[in-house]
Amino acid sequence: PPRLSNQQEQQIEEWLDRSPREAGYQHSNWTLKLLFHHINKVFHKQFSLTRIWQIIRKLGFATVRPRHRSIVPNQEKKIRAAKCIIRLLKKAREGRFRLFYLDETMASMWATLSRMWVRRGTRPEIPMGDNHEGLVVFSAADPIKGRVHYHIAEKPNQNEMVAFLKQMRQRYPHERLLFILDNARPHIAQMVRQFARADGNMYLVYLPKYTSLELNAIERLFKWFRRVVTHNYYFENIKQLKHAIQSFFRLVS
Repeated sequence: PPRLSNQQEQQIEEWLDRSPREAGYQHSNWTLKLLFHHINKVFHKQFSLTRIWQIIRKLGFATVRPRHRSIVPNQEKKIRAAKCIIRLLKKAREGRFRLFYLDETMASMWATLSRMWVRRGTRPEIPMGDNHEGLVVFSAADPIKGRVHYHIAEKPNQNEMVAFLKQMRQRYPHERLLFILDNARPHIAQMVRQFARADGNMYLVYLPKYTSLELNAIERLFKWFRRVVTHNYYFENIKQLKHAIQSFFRLVS
């Protein structure tokens, strides 16, 4: 007789349709060994890994490579945020405060690849070392005055975010500052919010989730940054990369 009932097989199907994280495991994908362990834990039955594989195949499962799917933001929230930004830009033009689009991007020692001009019949090869180091670049752009500010850090954490806000306050000691930014962890950290509140003249306006690419104009600057700095070029050390970042921002500031 079958060692698994129809109800138990249905339960295995439900597990496989979900991530093992929902079952309490620190794994993103099911493996034969993990499923073996879970079946033994829940049903108190042991099978060989080959038998586990046969059960999975019988239930209609196979291994495939998934594809990415863009997360669609809430359209109503997106429209409200866009209208809010238009109002803020109008007030910034009237001189009520200084407005900045703020975000950070990663600059890695590994070159990003893009199309480039080469001799016909040739295909350049960009070196790749075993150095996985990189730098984080915080930047704030003023769309009214055209000024760009930046802060280079080793990690994108709340401490560096506060350091950048302090830098902005030192640059504009008496002005009201308003920053448009997304909901990344360094941006919404309690330390960051407390710093803005304690300043008393600094405001953080958070965009709805998954709308930063369309509503945060600094993404256009970062696209240019990658094209100028990291595309198709191998930096031998972190010092060279840092110098290239500084040169870019001297160009656009």
